Amino acid sequence: MYDSFEVGAVDPVTVIIKECITLSTAMRKDPRNDSQLGVAAILGGGSEIFSNDDDYLASTFNNLSINHHDSPLLSNFIQLRLKLNKLQTLDGIDSLAILKPFLNVISDSSVPGYITSIALDSLQKFYSLEIINNNSTNHILAYRGTVNALAHCRFEGSSAMFDDSVLLKVIILLHSIVNSPTGDLLSDSILYEVLQILMSLSFNKERTDVLRKAAETSLISMTSRIFRKLNSIKPALSKHKYINDESYITSDLKDDIIGSRSRGLKNSKPLNHPNSHEYEELPTNTNNGLSNATMNTSSDKNTIQATSTHDTMEQDSGDDSDIEGRDTHESSKSNLASINSSQQDLQEDVLEENYGLPLINKYMNLLLSLIAPENHTKHTSSTKIIALKLIDVAVQVSGKRFLLHPRLFNLISDPIFKSVLYIIQTSFYMDLLQSTLQLFSTLVVILGDQLHKQIELTLNTIFEILLDEKPDIYKNKKANNNSRSSINLNSARKSVSELDLLHSKEKFSNTNRAKRTPKIKELFIEQISILWTRSKSFFTRAFINYDCTLDRSDISIKFLHILTELALPESAMITSENVPPMCLEGLISLIDDMYANLIDLDNEKFKKMKIDEVTDILKQRERKKKFIECTSAFNAKWKVGISKLIENKFIESDKNEDISRFLFENNERLNKKMIGLVLCDPNNTELLEKFNDLFDFRSLRVDEAIRVLLTKFRLPGESQQIERIIEAFSKKFSKDVECVTTDDESNISDNQCLSPNKKQNSKREKVVPDQDSVFVLSYSIIMLNTDLHNPQVKEHMTFDEYSSNLKGCYNGNSDFPVWYLQRIYSSIEDKEIVMPEEHHGNEKWFEDAWNNLISSTTVITELNNESTRIDLNRLNRFQIALFDKVIFENNGKAIVDTLIKIYDIASDDHISSRMISTLDKCCIIASFFGYNDIFNYIVQYIAECSDIVDSRNSQRNRNSSESKNDDKLSNRENNAVHHNSYTNYEPVNTRIPVMEINVESNNSIIAVSSTSVKLGMRFKNQLCLVMLFRILSTNKIGNILSDDSWTKIIDIILTLYENLLLKDDRIGIIVKPELVVNKAKVNRGILSTFASYLKGDEEPNDEQIGYSLKGIDCINKCSILDATTKNRTYINKENIEKILTCIDDSWEVTHTNKRYLESEILYLFQLVIDMNDHLQNQEESCNILKKIKLFTDKNSVSEEFKRECNSYTLRLLTGVNNDTALERVGEIIMDINTKNEIYTAEYFKSRSGVSFIQEGLLMIDFDIINNNELYWKILRQIVIIGTEHMDMIYKFLYNVLETNSTKICSSTNFMSVLGIMDEISSIGAIGSQWEQTYANLITSGHKVNQENPYQDKIDISNHCVELTYSILLKNVTMSKNEIIGIIQALAHQCLNPCNQINNKALILLEKSIKIEIDRMEIQQDGMKMIELIDGGLMPLLMEQYNEYTVNILNILKNVYLYYQKLSETSTTDQENVFIKVMSIFNKFTAKPPAEKVLQEMLEAKKMISAERVQPESG
Repeated sequence: MYDSFEVGAVDPVTVIIKECITLSTAMRKDPRNDSQLGVAAILGGGSEIFSNDDDYLASTFNNLSINHHDSPLLSNFIQLRLKLNKLQTLDGIDSLAILKPFLNVISDSSVPGYITSIALDSLQKFYSLEIINNNSTNHILAYRGTVNALAHCRFEGSSAMFDDSVLLKVIILLHSIVNSPTGDLLSDSILYEVLQILMSLSFNKERTDVLRKAAETSLISMTSRIFRKLNSIKPALSKHKYINDESYITSDLKDDIIGSRSRGLKNSKPLNHPNSHEYEELPTNTNNGLSNATMNTSSDKNTIQATSTHDTMEQDSGDDSDIEGRDTHESSKSNLASINSSQQDLQEDVLEENYGLPLINKYMNLLLSLIAPENHTKHTSSTKIIALKLIDVAVQVSGKRFLLHPRLFNLISDPIFKSVLYIIQTSFYMDLLQSTLQLFSTLVVILGDQLHKQIELTLNTIFEILLDEKPDIYKNKKANNNSRSSINLNSARKSVSELDLLHSKEKFSNTNRAKRTPKIKELFIEQISILWTRSKSFFTRAFINYDCTLDRSDISIKFLHILTELALPESAMITSENVPPMCLEGLISLIDDMYANLIDLDNEKFKKMKIDEVTDILKQRERKKKFIECTSAFNAKWKVGISKLIENKFIESDKNEDISRFLFENNERLNKKMIGLVLCDPNNTELLEKFNDLFDFRSLRVDEAIRVLLTKFRLPGESQQIERIIEAFSKKFSKDVECVTTDDESNISDNQCLSPNKKQNSKREKVVPDQDSVFVLSYSIIMLNTDLHNPQVKEHMTFDEYSSNLKGCYNGNSDFPVWYLQRIYSSIEDKEIVMPEEHHGNEKWFEDAWNNLISSTTVITELNNESTRIDLNRLNRFQIALFDKVIFENNGKAIVDTLIKIYDIASDDHISSRMISTLDKCCIIASFFGYNDIFNYIVQYIAECSDIVDSRNSQRNRNSSESKNDDKLSNRENNAVHHNSYTNYEPVNTRIPVMEINVESNNSIIAVSSTSVKLGMRFKNQLCLVMLFRILSTNKIGNILSDDSWTKIIDIILTLYENLLLKDDRIGIIVKPELVVNKAKVNRGILSTFASYLKGDEEPNDEQIGYSLKGIDCINKCSILDATTKNRTYINKENIEKILTCIDDSWEVTHTNKRYLESEILYLFQLVIDMNDHLQNQEESCNILKKIKLFTDKNSVSEEFKRECNSYTLRLLTGVNNDTALERVGEIIMDINTKNEIYTAEYFKSRSGVSFIQEGLLMIDFDIINNNELYWKILRQIVIIGTEHMDMIYKFLYNVLETNSTKICSSTNFMSVLGIMDEISSIGAIGSQWEQTYANLITSGHKVNQENPYQDKIDISNHCVELTYSILLKNVTMSKNEIIGIIQALAHQCLNPCNQINNKALILLEKSIKIEIDRMEIQQDGMKMIELIDGGLMPLLMEQYNEYTVNILNILKNVYLYYQKLSETSTTDQENVFIKVMSIFNKFTAKPPAEKVLQEMLEAKKMISAERVQPESG
């Protein structure tokens, strides 16, 4: 109900009345309308307006004359208007009655086009203003009536442009209704009619482009909405194994008969596309079945009838002159009567259900008929293109919902996919191929897991198309470069049936098709590229599904191999220039996927993992080659083949159950004819029965069951053999089949599904044939198949003849039901039962090949089998990596070669960067999977591409002259110039000497050489250098680098080192520049460069300096040593050996290489020693020592070189204590002591000298140096040379005394060690300068916050004083001389001018003497007090009185009193000690401070004596 609905300010009734007036006025003004509407037209037109009105009013008009030229169409509007005049709302008014006058106008062919246009505008207004809506009475019939009328729109034509404008309104209105929620209320039959009308419009070339495009757009939109409905349709519950798919063959597209009758069928014939290369003229009879098509969808209760079907179709199909002469009024009356009748029927009967699965089935069949190979000459390319687009939309919208509806999926998997493959194989029309390939890629991405066989065959076909033209470059390359890949496109991996297919196709191709053009091949690559761009891990998924399956070919490996071939630039010769980049993207996508999966994956865990499911599949992959050998043997001799299959465990045992199951499940590589021979062998009766038991024939007709049976083998040719097969089949079928009834939904044809006359409530009798009946019927089916489809048979068997031959053959003497035989006959007639391999080599090779390889998809078991396959989404990263490893093993080298070749000729920096970054990822992948050869191959290539080292002058030839800077261009330079591969490239033709530029403005040094300039000016060189050391730094596998790789890396390092681009100040011999240039500043600009050129000297210009700075910056970013020798990944015994090998024993220092060779050798020694320091491998230390000894013994080396080698020797002898070490250390120490000209003070102050001391001298095993007087003498000299070494020598002494104090005290080198410690203690005296300055500042009243700048040296001196004291403290059994030495050393520091040191020394000196006094009481034969005074204190008091005298006297006082207290009784020794002490004090009594100390001592002595006497007297 409308519920007082209003449209804006105007009520719906007013809107409708106004539209009636508009149309009535227009119709009356039509000059062709000569009728004058009489009263009878108003009162007697069948209207109910006056049926209940005033009888008097009606009677007054009874006698008026009636005009015989009335207009029913106009009468309808007047009646509707009069009916609505007194109404306020539309409540209770039948919406179909409201629309009827407008619909009559739209569907009447006698109405002028402009009036039809007005009626369409009215309908548009009604629906847009929602005057007709879901609350309207009888709204469903109104919607359906509207759409039905629009689908049968007819009008009197004028111009083609105007006619198409009217039809454009029809399309717009249909589009809005169907795509609105209202569209869901339409029925199957009506919507199917709409689809046909729109398709016929879009296919008609005589229609305007705007109209055709609008029809196509609406079709796409409607298709999307229709197939979206699959989401709400319940899945099919059919149990059938076989779905009848022959109905699409009889599906015909309705001709374009909508609109102007003057254009009619003569304009409905589609015209040839001007660019089509494959259109063939349509058959003369283009309207086959048209007389059966009807604008009246049904006379059934469930449908609406808008026009008289019979009359309309006669009118449309008749002669044009007859159409023009037909009486328009009679036509109008006929249409009007028809609609009135329709309205009455609609009101009485039950509505047809809303559209759903029957429409989708029928629509798919219609689309399929447009692209089917059987109809390839019937439709133009543009027709096929639109059909392909619509199928593509259906698949994209519904996706995997197709799997829930076996009938629909069967259409996709078999006839549609077959049509796609057929077009790909035979078409040369670009637009058609594009649409076909788009559909193919959609099917692969969405339904790929369920269509493996179809995809395999299609991809193989595409591969052959892409490579069907091979110039000599490919042949020669394959012959000369087999190392690139082990894949052979024509390898034995193909199944026998595939090889037969190719053989047959070759015969067909020689006469029926030419090779594809480069543009077509570009199109193929462009379209299939969606597979790897939109399908995640496409190649890995394909590898699992195909390459690891015994019955499938190696699609993934083959695909990648073809991409590597076509990615090369030269492939443009057989394709186009756009193909290589697209193929390259495919390879890069594979590498990116692999790399992304390996990020942060534990390599050790990967190596140890065992995953049964994945491992089994990979094992199957490994056995695939053997499986092919066994199946090939079977195809030659089946007995031999079965034996081999059993032997290799492909067949579990020789039992018939196992053999039959293998033949049933794994028959795709087996010759179907040979399988038939196995089964029909008289000795294999049981095997045949077991084989048949694997089928499920329940609910199938006999012909359907035979189709299923013959998908597995080819029927033998001999009658006895056929008899055995049929007999076994009959036995199995009769056992399985229980009933076949006509109400079985899966057996109802698509035409019946859409037929509105479905009055099939009564079931026909069940057909349950016995074994004999099945036998006879099966034989008859095979004979019928031959008769109907054998081209040699001229007169084919009719149904009557066929059925008469089977009289009395059903279960004894009965006849088969006619409907049953009719079904069988129609099925065989529509679609031949193609025996496997029956048509090889003839024109039917395509149909034969398809059925042989894909026929099992008509047996809906694939839906269930696919679930057993591995789902890539369920695999973890480790499992995926296992598959990626095998893929990379097969294709990695070829991919790398392709990337390298592209990089070589790339002139664009972006491409170069992309190639190098992908090679970097390949290195990571190769390293992770353990493919060391690929890793080293890339490393060596990138090392060469850096162009640091001339390929002709490796480090093995360092005995030659300045080979690195040869005047000639290297081979790679020449190649680069030839290919113009460098941006703004200028070859360095003139050698630039190795020089240092001292820039005075910023006090910097710039190294300039040919190497640095060349590196700085070439982006690709910099890119390679950075990437090389990035690869090395990120690698985690220590032993992956080969000898050759290390050689190239060391070559680069040495070349950079000798060109001053790498430095190590630990090396005592530096590489000297050939030239040193001082510049005030580095100028920038053209004038400075030009001035340098005019100058003509060797000084580099500013541009060259700029390039050098770029090169240096690049080298710094590489962190070369951190990536190699300092990288813990490479610190192992094997790599040290490899680097040592790079130091050629034959190198000799000559005049020409002296500038750098000695320094380079030392540099390499430094690198390996640094590595060995981390490793601490004694064996490698010995190997390095041998190499060092070999070079130090050469006469050509300098003394400085030997000095550096001595430093390395000492460093390597750290911790070694044997005769060899003792001998070598002795020799080196002797050299240091005697060769003062090279072991100078300046040397020991240098970084190399410091390293010599710290890492050499101070690291020698103590037992070797303990008694070596020269060693300690050298150390003391080093301390005297400068204060730089005091800290490390103090630490050395501290460690020695901590661990070997006893040995030091008992050795002959004790005094030497004590002397070194005294020298270190004395260095702190420099601190007195600041103390004096500080005292002066304080005295003058200044506040000082600054600390002593020499505090660090003071602290070390103090530590050394404490260390000296600790020797005495820790060692009890020291000799008198050693004690005196320690006392004297401490006493000496009491005179140190630095107050901090002398105060520390005074304290420790007093403690030391007291310690010895304590020991005197224990050791009677030990040190005497007088000896301590004479040896320790007297030397300090021998001089005249000074600032230190009082301090020493105080110590003397304190130790004497301490001595006095310890003595219990007075003895002669005590008296002598007292006399000695007094004699010392008497020397200084003239000085008051000294006198004061003396008096203090005497007073204390008296007290001690008194204390001692008092206890005695007590």
